[in-house]
Amino acid sequence: KGLDYTIQCVFYPHKSWTKVQSPHILAHEQGHFDISQLFTRKLYKELKNYRYNPRTAEADIKSIYQRITNEQSAYQQLYDKETNFSRNPEGQRRWLERIETELDELKDYANYPQQYED
Repeated sequence: KGLDYTIQCVFYPHKSWTKVQSPHILAHEQGHFDISQLFTRKLYKELKNYRYNPRTAEADIKSIYQRITNEQSAYQQLYDKETNFSRNPEGQRRWLERIETELDELKDYANYPQQYED
């Protein structure tokens, strides 16, 4: 038997908010979701390429998940820092291009079950 898993990148519109309504704030917040999508693809890639070992699978999967989660957290924080929470227009533009490029590089891992709830 191999590894069975389901991956979801979930967005909850009722939990998403911003104090200021503007196109550049919305673009910044969309960048956060896109980063989540990016790291979901990275997780999917890791799991898809994982060589199943029944003796170590649980620890292996926990380790992969924790590493990807830590990388995502650091990436999100760097995004906020280098865009100054959307206040740096040039930084924001560069980051959105970077995220889009990285998403495109992982497009082969975009086909996992996705769920959107409201």
